[in-house]
Amino acid sequence: MRTRKRWGEDIRKSGVDRRELFITTKVNTTEMCNGTVRESLEKSLANLGTDYIDLVLVHWPVKGHIKETWQILEEYVDKEKIHSIGVSNINPHHIDELLEYVRIRPVVNQIEIEPYFDFELSPSEMEIISGLNRNQRVYEQNDPDNFPW
Repeated sequence: MRTRKRWGEDIRKSGVDRRELFITTKVNTTEMCNGTVRESLEKSLANLGTDYIDLVLVHWPVKGHIKETWQILEEYVDKEKIHSIGVSNINPHHIDELLEYVRIRPVVNQIEIEPYFDFELSPSEMEIISGLNRNQRVYEQNDPDNFPW
C-alpha cells in the first residue's frame, strides 16, 4: 500500500498528463473539529504533487463546523487550488441548511447505497435483473477453476 507522500511520485511516474486525471479527496471530521482544514488541504496538495485538486468533499456533516469548512473550501476555489466542492454522508436537511449560506453550491452529493440500507427492488426490476443471466463469463479465462496458472 502506498503512503500518501508517495501519491504525487506515483502520479508523476505514470506519465499521464495531470489534466487527464480527476483527483478527489475529502476533508475529514477530525480536521473539521480540530480547525486544521487549511493545513489538511495544503498537505493533500503537497502529497499529491499538484497545484490543484479537482474535487474536495466534506466527508461528514460535523455540527458547528460545516459553515467554516465550506467557506475555507470556497477560498481555495477562489485561489484555483480546488476546482469543485461536494458533500458526502449528508442528509437532505443538511443540504438545505448548507444552501442557506454557500456562495458556491455543491456539485456532488456522494450518497451511501448498500443492500442493507432503505433498499428495495420491485418485482419488475427483479425480473429485469434476472433476465440478464446468460450463465457465462464476459472473459472465459476469469474462471477460477480453469485459470491458466
